[in-house]
Amino acid sequence: MRNKQPRGLSFLEILVVLLIFGIITLMAINSLGRSRVNWTLRGEVNRMVSLIYRAKATAAKDEKIVRIRFDNPDSVNRYWLEEKKPTDNTYIQLLKAPVEVPSQAKMYVSPPYSEIYFYPDGKILVSSGTTAPTMDLVEIFVSLSSNTDHYIKIRLYPLGGLETQKHFVY
Repeated sequence: MRNKQPRGLSFLEILVVLLIFGIITLMAINSLGRSRVNWTLRGEVNRMVSLIYRAKATAAKDEKIVRIRFDNPDSVNRYWLEEKKPTDNTYIQLLKAPVEVPSQAKMYVSPPYSEIYFYPDGKILVSSGTTAPTMDLVEIFVSLSSNTDHYIKIRLYPLGGLETQKHFVY
């Protein structure tokens, strides 16, 4: 009988292994890309939602009107948290600096209200800046600047409710 010596891999076998490895790598990169989109959007949404909860808590605790004011509701670049002074009709800023929306994210308010007011009794009123505050449903959309098909919506109800909803199109 002949001694069988171990033989190496053929060229075809190496190609098949490399092809399988390449497909698995591409699937992992695609999955990580989707996760990055979700992380970026979730971070911005979490920052806005925590500011909303802070506004509601401050209004209830201090028994004052607190508002979030947007620089441009059609394309928000920054926003402020302000508290109404008890002595006059002016507002003071509660944060050291306005909250900046990062350049890779896009945020807009629908309908385009520039101010959201939080009252001590839990009600939420909105205003376009030139009109008196009214009760209305407000939706804040946060998406990536590069892909507006992926967005997370924050919905604020006039009686104080809040919900978030993801919308991703792949």
